[in-house]
Amino acid sequence: MARDEHRLIGRQGELARLEQVLTAPSHQAFTVLRGEAGTGKSALLQAAMSLAGEAGLRVIGASGVEAESKLPFAGLHQLLLPYGAHVPATSHAILDQVTGMRAGAALGMAEVAGATLSLIAAAAEDRPLFLAVDDAHWFDSESARVCTFVMRRAGAVGGRGAITVRADMPSAFDDAGLEEIEVGPLRGQEAAALLERTGSHLDPRARERVLRWAEGNPLALIELPKTAGRMPAAPSEQASPLPLTRRLESLYAHRISEPGGSAAGRPGRPGLRGRAPPSRTGTTAGRC
Repeated sequence: MARDEHRLIGRQGELARLEQVLTAPSHQAFTVLRGEAGTGKSALLQAAMSLAGEAGLRVIGASGVEAESKLPFAGLHQLLLPYGAHVPATSHAILDQVTGMRAGAALGMAEVAGATLSLIAAAAEDRPLFLAVDDAHWFDSESARVCTFVMRRAGAVGGRGAITVRADMPSAFDDAGLEEIEVGPLRGQEAAALLERTGSHLDPRARERVLRWAEGNPLALIELPKTAGRMPAAPSEQASPLPLTRRLESLYAHRISEPGGSAAGRPGRPGLRGRAPPSRTGTTAGRC
């Protein structure tokens, strides 16, 4: 395995645990990457998918979308639609309804969950599967319930995988009994190393401002350098906010502290709030 190709700054521990998922006992075959917006969950999931592919697993990917979060079985539809050829005859009618290929009476959760598990077992007969779901907190409730059922059992039939969820958004995966990896902010030296890569054009004072406001959030460390150089230097005693890129604004505009406020309970330190609830009215553009 070319480990260096998947190395992310400050994420060696998380990557090592994701690699273990590929060979873990069946009851630990799925893991949840949980963290605040912008902490790099999607990047870790992408690295896990690459590692699984290199190990010979067939990778199946899907992503939750807010616009489909109220549409029954929309998430499951993403996972199942490309693999209809593997559906056992006994489950074909049920999964045809899920994927919209056939009309029928309302489906029960037990029926759909059982048929989905049968599909995974059949598809994994010749090659193990790795299921990857990004932004799983946006999965519709029906898909999420089926997935939690399947993920607790699929390890026994050749299925493995990982999902990402926002720590500040409740979902059916919160009490699913799956292994979890907490994805937190980068530590000081790690944040500085990432900023060296993304903000090499900034002067020392601008870099310090970015580090203060980003508070170790990788997405902020990637995006803030794009605007920090356009801001006039503020007196050192002032905590003037940095302008946000559109990508950051969609996720964090409502989290910015007032000057002298606290981003995480630390008086006088500005930054991106890590504990405020997300806006449910704006677009959640950008995954990280």
